[in-house]
Amino acid sequence: MLFGKKDDAGRAEAARRVRAWVALHAGAGEDDAVMVTELQCTEEGCPPVETVLALLRPREQPRKWKVHKPTALVTEEDVRAAIEGRDEHTGH
Repeated sequence: MLFGKKDDAGRAEAARRVRAWVALHAGAGEDDAVMVTELQCTEEGCPPVETVLALLRPREQPRKWKVHKPTALVTEEDVRAAIEGRDEHTGH
């Protein structure tokens, strides 16, 4: 079995941790939603896995950032750099 329950629990915990950092550093409010999604990156020159961060506010366009590493490896500094636009591996 490639992915087991232990792996699922680890992924969920990593996503919760990263979601909390996004909420903190992006200034999420009570009515805002924060999403963290790990995706395969298919763009040329892109690492094979990236984590997409999103802040959704009512009546506003979503704000999105990318960190080019798996969610389990994303650090608080990665999140802060992405939100502040300080990392070349982030965008949108």
